[in-house]
Formats: sequence, structure tokens, C-alpha cells
Amino acid sequence: MKNLLILIAMFFSHSTNAKSGDSYTCNTTQVLTVEKDGKLVQFLPGIFNFTWLDSSIVFGPTGYISNSVLPIEIVDDEIFFSHIEPNTIRFKNGIFHNSITTYEGFSLIQATCKNNGS
Repeated sequence: MKNLLILIAMFFSHSTNAKSGDSYTCNTTQVLTVEKDGKLVQFLPGIFNFTWLDSSIVFGPTGYISNSVLPIEIVDDEIFFSHIEPNTIRFKNGIFHNSITTYEGFSLIQATCKNNGS
């Protein structure tokens, strides 16, 4: 019985950890822009996808973030960040934050993401 519990715990702990090649589907909870004149613009929720590779994330062809590859620094299982001006991304345990800051204003995206596996 004890061995069975150990096997189950090992299986489920590994199935939730990200690994190279895992794909994610993300549902935005907030998408907004503040323009340089201070005007706040909120957008409708949307879906985007990315694949987590060894040192980058690759965004799929649709959604608010699409068709791009960004280098990442992996902090731990299910935690990474990326900072390439003007873009900053932070991801932790399925919560995705993206901020883009320019001289024209800034945009923010918050999303919840599900690991679909490889």
C-alpha cells in the first residue's frame, strides 16, 4: 500500500511539472491598455497558446500574443520570466502576466494557463 501511494504521488507530481515541449492554452482574464493621454482601453477576453522550450517560449498563430519567440529564464518548475524591451513576461504556476511599456503608453495581459503536455 505504501509503495502504491509513493507511485501515485510521483506520477502526479511529475505530470504537473513543466518540461521542454509542453504546450499551454491560456485564457486572458484582463487585457488593457493605457494610452499616453491616459485613456484606459479594455479588451475582450481571448485565448492564446505557447510552447515552453528549454530556453524560450514560442507563441502560436492566434491570440493577443502570436507568432513570436521569446527567450526565458527558468526559475523553477512552472516558473519563468522574460524581459526583452519593451516586453516583460512572468509566469508562475499557470498564471501569466505580460506588460509592454512604450512611449505611447502601456499594455497589460493577465491570463490563466493550462499545461496540455507535450
